[in-house]
Amino acid sequence: MKTGLKRKKATKLYLVLFLFFIILLLSSSYSYAWSNGGFSSNPNNPKYGTHDWIAQHALDWLPPNEKQFILQNLALYLYGTELPDNNKAPDGIGDTSIIMFTLVLKVSW
Repeated sequence: MKTGLKRKKATKLYLVLFLFFIILLLSSSYSYAWSNGGFSSNPNNPKYGTHDWIAQHALDWLPPNEKQFILQNLALYLYGTELPDNNKAPDGIGDTSIIMFTLVLKVSW
């Protein structure tokens, strides 16, 4: 008898939690967590966003002699992070689909 009662309570709890999360998801607004902060009108002064933050932290993994060129051209490096999404830039691609897949190939020289 106690086991059946525990199961009913557990089922009710799971149902309440499930409904709570559904209501939470439906009431939340759209998020732009993975955006680049908009498109830049000037390549020498790019808008800063998530892609730029990731690109700058990727520089931490490079040896100083290899990242020197990028640091000297940092504005263009950061501008380049928005080109896959920007279809209005001369070199832009305009891939703003909901899901983007990246294929990484290992090349041995």
